[in-house]
Amino acid sequence: ILIIFQHSRLLQRPLDIVYKRGGITQKTSNTDGLAIISESDWQSFSEEWNVEHADGACAEIVFSKSSEDKPHESSEAMVISDKDPDQSINGANDDLEDCRPYVRTDPEVCEECIGERESCALVEKLNYQNEDIHVYLVRGKEAPKSIREASAALPVPDRRTSKRSRRTTTGNSISLKVSGSTTVYQLKLMIWESLGIVKENQKLHKGPLEIEEDFATLADKCIFPGDVLWVKDSELFEDRDIADEISEPKADALPAEEGFRGTLLTSSVSAQLCQDIVSSE
Repeated sequence: ILIIFQHSRLLQRPLDIVYKRGGITQKTSNTDGLAIISESDWQSFSEEWNVEHADGACAEIVFSKSSEDKPHESSEAMVISDKDPDQSINGANDDLEDCRPYVRTDPEVCEECIGERESCALVEKLNYQNEDIHVYLVRGKEAPKSIREASAALPVPDRRTSKRSRRTTTGNSISLKVSGSTTVYQLKLMIWESLGIVKENQKLHKGPLEIEEDFATLADKCIFPGDVLWVKDSELFEDRDIADEISEPKADALPAEEGFRGTLLTSSVSAQLCQDIVSSE
């Protein structure tokens, strides 16, 4: 289904386009996206597939003179005809390279429907159980660019990693089994158990952003299965045994958990940590 009948709008966006060196191309995508073909090609397909010519969605390539223009609000836009795009481009202004191309469709794209679908997909992706994430111990002022950008890269399928620490060119790295409901506090205790960095000294990051708020969940922080995190040891606090942290009553944890009564966060953090550590051995 390409058109939502309730709104009479498109359920998918057209693929992004690029204007470079006098040519227009559509970007490729591994996900959904509408490809653009010429009107003459659509006429041929309509005859071949025995469908009404009017059943397709119309699209035109528009060049906006301002990067702040929205596709449906642009008052200074230049339309490139698909009948003879080369002639249209050659006859355009010399500053075309500085313009922002986009695709204007009829019917319009239903951003509300797409937004709801993307939100549901995000919630489903964050509702995971017992999946691997990777944590690198970084020594030095800043993590290498390869590690800071690793979260945006596609995970390598069937990569075999061990939970136990292993040496890398940047320090130690570990793989940990976590769930979307795992708290940042629990994750820091796992890192403490594996890398020997006390919780208070951990400067934990995903990309350039530091992960804070001990009682937030990994889902709250948009940490997905396969994500690569990195941690630095501030060395501000003295080392101590993790057993003391687990067994010691936390006065400050009680009011924090009050706000989460009736949710997953009301469970015992210490009990969950012990279960995670035992199951990973």
